[in-house]
Formats: sequence, structure tokens, C-alpha cells
Amino acid sequence: WRFRNLLTYLQEATINLTAAFCVSGPRYKESRHFTPQNIDTFKFYLSRETWKEVYSRKEYEGKFDAFMDEILHYFEICFPLIRRAVKKKPLILKPKLDEPILQLRDYVHCLYSQSKDLDASHPLRLQYRQAKNAFKKAVRKSKSDAVLNKINLSCNKSKSIWQVINEQRRAKGRLNFNVHLRDSDGRVIDDPFQVANTFNSFYSSVAQRTAHFNNTVEPITMMKQCASTFFLFPTTPREVVGEIMSLKPKVSSGVDGISSKLLRHVAELISSPLSYLINVSFEVGQFPQALKTAVVKPLHKKGAE
Repeated sequence: WRFRNLLTYLQEATINLTAAFCVSGPRYKESRHFTPQNIDTFKFYLSRETWKEVYSRKEYEGKFDAFMDEILHYFEICFPLIRRAVKKKPLILKPKLDEPILQLRDYVHCLYSQSKDLDASHPLRLQYRQAKNAFKKAVRKSKSDAVLNKINLSCNKSKSIWQVINEQRRAKGRLNFNVHLRDSDGRVIDDPFQVANTFNSFYSSVAQRTAHFNNTVEPITMMKQCASTFFLFPTTPREVVGEIMSLKPKVSSGVDGISSKLLRHVAELISSPLSYLINVSFEVGQFPQALKTAVVKPLHKKGAE
């Protein structure tokens, strides 16, 4: 009986410890390193690629899938996900206040307790405001002196300056806004998964709602007829390279993880199969299914949620 109780206690303790470790948050994170050596390796692999699968497949979706499979295959080889430990944020130690400032704080508290029920024009109330302003100035001066002393005593002044800036940013913190939506029935949706599905269903049905709206509107009869014909010439690898190089070199990426900055490095190497896929897309009238997936992150800016 005692052994059974001990075993039950150990199991509960193990569950509690596991829950405690789970609540503490992730201790590791995964990231990719886009070093010049890795980029050169990626370019080397792409330069040796013949894109045989892209040109040999019959269906357009198969052609584009083969192109993306080759790109992502070399991408995973050259830029693997590296798991590393997350550094703990250092504790922000507030500077200690001097004895005169502490005495001034006690004096402000005493004046507040005596004048909180008085009129704003009362002399004791005015004295409280003056003491409060003097206390704020003394605290600000004490903090600035502590920061300057820390910077002056450090060997690497630029590093210490950035440490102070980061400490102030962490002290202010970042507001976490929970996205809430209200549906047509007036119900509030606060579940993140349901909010994402609501956004997805809304934006995915824009084309259908627009088509329905266009069908209900009477056509405009007084329109000028265009006698000229619209021609679409096939694209060339040179044109594709120009479009890729016109992209802003950003490190943000989509679902595939490939950024526009990385595409600019390999524009010459993927321009030939990419121009071929674009021309086939116009010929068969199909758009790649893989490019219809996007990452949507609603961010609250300001105002009422």
C-alpha cells in the first residue's frame, strides 16, 4: 500500500515537472544561416542542374512541382535548419536611489496624503506638485548618471550603448494584442484558429463575390470599341532576370522560405526554366497551385481592437 502511494506520488510529481517545463516556453529555436559560403554552394548546385524533369513532364502542374522540388532540395542542403539554444534575457537592474531622493519620495508621499482632498489652488497642494516635479527630475538625473557611468567605465562603448538601448526596449515591452472578430450574426470570435479561417474564407471568396456583383450590375452600353488587338509575346530569360533584380533585397520569405534577396543571387541560374514555365502557363492558361498559398498575419496597428 505504501509502495503504491509512493508510486502515485512520483507519477504526479513527474507530470507536474513536465507541465512546468512545458509552460516555461521553448528553450531552442531553429534558424537558417545565409552565409556567403552557403550562397556560393547553392549557386554551384543550381549551375549543374539540367532541369530535365521540368522539360520532360507533360502536365503543367508537374513541371512547376519539379522545378520547386529541385530548388527546395538544394535549398535544404545549403541552408539547413540549425537548432540552437535561446539565450535568456538579462535581468534589468534598476539603479539604486540615493538617500536624499528617498527622503524626497517620502516627503512627496506625506504631502499627497495631506493634500489629496484639498482644492488645486490650496498652498499645500501646490507644494505637493512642486515636490513631485522635483522628485521626478531627481530620479531622471539619477538614471542618466547611472547610464553615463556604465558607458564611461566600459571598454567597448558602442556595445554598452546598444545594451542600454536594448534594456530600455525590453523594459517597455511589447504589447500583445489578441485579434477579435465579429461575424455577421454579432458573435465575437477570439480563437486564433477560427480567426485565421475567417480571414482565409473571406479573402478566398473575393473573386466569387466580385463575379456575382458584376453579374447583377447592368452592362454599360456606351463603351468605346478598341480596334487594335492585344498581343502577349513570350518572355525571355533576360526579361526574367530583369524582373528578379528589380525586387527589393528583403530577407522576408513566404511559405517556401526563399527570400527575394536570395533570388537575386541566383537570378541568372533559374531564369531559363522559369521563363519556360511562364510561357507554358500562358499557353495552357493555368496558374501554379503552389503559388496560391500565402501566409496572412493580421497585425493590430492602433485604435479600437
